[in-house]
Amino acid sequence: MTHHVRGALDRLFAHSVLWVVALVCVAAPLAAQEATGKLEGTVTDQAGAPIANAQVTIVGTAYGALTSEKGYYFMNNVPAGAYTLRAKFIGYTAAEIPGVRILAGQTVTQPIKLTPSAVAIGPVVVEVAANPIVPRDQVTSKTSVSAADLQHLPVEDLRSVIDLQPGVVESGKGRGVSIRGGRPGEAATYIDGVLVRNTQRGRTPLEVGGNAIEEVSVTTGALSAQFGEAQSGVIGIATKAGGQKYQGAFAYQSDDLGLWDNIGYNRLEASLSGPIRGRLTLFLATTLTGQKSTDAPIQSDKDRPIFVRNGIDTLVRQPNSVGAAVTDSTTVAIPRFVQYNGTCGQYGAAAAATTSTAQQIRDNYGVACQGLRIP
Repeated sequence: MTHHVRGALDRLFAHSVLWVVALVCVAAPLAAQEATGKLEGTVTDQAGAPIANAQVTIVGTAYGALTSEKGYYFMNNVPAGAYTLRAKFIGYTAAEIPGVRILAGQTVTQPIKLTPSAVAIGPVVVEVAANPIVPRDQVTSKTSVSAADLQHLPVEDLRSVIDLQPGVVESGKGRGVSIRGGRPGEAATYIDGVLVRNTQRGRTPLEVGGNAIEEVSVTTGALSAQFGEAQSGVIGIATKAGGQKYQGAFAYQSDDLGLWDNIGYNRLEASLSGPIRGRLTLFLATTLTGQKSTDAPIQSDKDRPIFVRNGIDTLVRQPNSVGAAVTDSTTVAIPRFVQYNGTCGQYGAAAAATTSTAQQIRDNYGVACQGLRIP
């Protein structure tokens, strides 16, 4: 009996392993669809005749394809981003098309024309047309924002960009966004094709800095079956990839210059990309944000100035009990209060402007006011 039971358990374990491997193999391509796209097109001569066996490559990557007898080529699972496309064939001048943008989950069509040449010359650079507003294979209500668009928007985080898309409503700073009227957290968030599950509070536990994003898309309607975790919409984030040369970027923002009332806001963004070895590349990005006080409405310091303790104003002697002798007393320290926020110099006894106490009050006892900052 033990031998039969052990054999049954071994078979069950083997079947379980096979099922897990099968699920992983099926889920991986589905996840990649939200972070990558497809590039296709035809290679022809100036007369429009197809060129077979032409070599089409994406400069700086390992992606490439040969054209068919009809001049057709395609490349699957290309990471979202802007690339330079190159095509060449013997007897023709090589052509390069810069700025070809691959959209996540979409098919981009890019035709290429080659010019016959008997003498080898440098590649001809072709101006690429802009991507269509609505891709031909898009069957959902979906909007995409590229890295170039993010640089021109007056926003500081990805959530502010998502709030600008149709069908998305901000549900509060502590809760998240609402898509198509759904509760915060019902939308599925994918980062490079990997599902980031929302917490019970309706917020995604992982945040991506704006300087690390290549493309962000928001799908609000007609969700396919592959997004089974999404109830109200899908947020797809594609991060940047490294190139074949080292590049870096640095940005710093601050309002803590002492020229006006501020909350001590500081923000730093930095990124570095480049090759490691062969086709292996890296991309690193970080964003650090901090401030010295909570947000305060403008002019609130003039309406409701805040005073805090700062040292001792005077000492008084208080008897321990009613009717007791003065010698049987306790020294009580009366604290001194100074203005914390707003502009100093607004308070002081005008009738006794020449006294030292009035001058100290106007000088805020030597303590500098903190503008809009709240203690």
